[in-house]
Amino acid sequence: MLLKLTGATRLAAVSGACVVGVQGATGQPGLSGHLTRFVAQPLVCFQPRTELAWSLISSSPALSGFSAVLAAFTFAAMVLLLTRELQEDSRGRLRAGLDPQIGRPISSMLAAFFSLIMAAFLFAAMTGEEADKANPRQFIEGALPSVVLAIGVVQMAVGVAWLLRVRDLVGVPVDLARLMVRATVVLAAFFLAGIVVSPLLQKLADPGFAVSSWIAWVALMGLIVGAIPVGAFSRGLVGRYFRQDQIIRYVNVGSMAVSVLAALGWNVLTSVSRCAVFPLYGSKGGNLIIVGSFVLAAALFAALEVATPGDNEDQPIGPMSASLRHSAESSRVRSDRGRRRKSPRDDRSE
Repeated sequence: MLLKLTGATRLAAVSGACVVGVQGATGQPGLSGHLTRFVAQPLVCFQPRTELAWSLISSSPALSGFSAVLAAFTFAAMVLLLTRELQEDSRGRLRAGLDPQIGRPISSMLAAFFSLIMAAFLFAAMTGEEADKANPRQFIEGALPSVVLAIGVVQMAVGVAWLLRVRDLVGVPVDLARLMVRATVVLAAFFLAGIVVSPLLQKLADPGFAVSSWIAWVALMGLIVGAIPVGAFSRGLVGRYFRQDQIIRYVNVGSMAVSVLAALGWNVLTSVSRCAVFPLYGSKGGNLIIVGSFVLAAALFAALEVATPGDNEDQPIGPMSASLRHSAESSRVRSDRGRRRKSPRDDRSE
């Protein structure tokens, strides 16, 4: 008897398991009946849980508020920095103006403000899944706003480092600011790796590669932390081809593009089932996709390390910055000379 496939393959999740159904019918002439066969091939999905040891959905309101508060502080800092200051001109008169070097910290803070606002919005949107806290899809879904939040925090640290630098606070303050940037990258590594590996640690799935869940966590965290030495080593090489202002521009534009892509990916993930994201954990190809995503995140953190003021940044980089500093120093010298050339009549009057 010849079996002819007449139906399509269906994927259904029943009690945490996905089943493939195939429906067939006979096509030989002379037979009045139809034969239907159901072939069950278990495709294991996430293990069912009534509740999770840790739910990112439950943490989303706090993370959303945290991101919003950081965004508010960043906005307030930008407003204060953009307030005109009293500056002395070549004739010794005071006038209101802006420091031309303030553009570098403002650029980093502006990109950080955008990232933090986006993270606050995405985390707030995740609170709508309150009724499905045990859905393991939340960890892949929540990893996207977590990346955006981590980028925003690192950008804030970079902005503070540049603010200290343009105020000529060289030495210990700038060194501590650079250490703060690297510390935020390490914290981001703990945060992101913990979220992605949480389904493995909670025994919801087994990794495609036969490795321990803790080894997977350390490996993913090491990829992010490795961005620090890579960025520090690449600073001199990148500086040969690009000015510092160009590096800051490219890095900030790239970070905003990542935030937009994360929002797009989050909207896509909210429309799929939990079994649709299971291959990211249960197959070797999915594990490589996760590793590749962490490599891309590490590349962005390395770029932020390059955009941080380095040890040899005692003088502004770029012809425009150098000319502005030179003109300011020349005006200061002329002002000092004018004060020294006071007439004896002015001295007697004093």
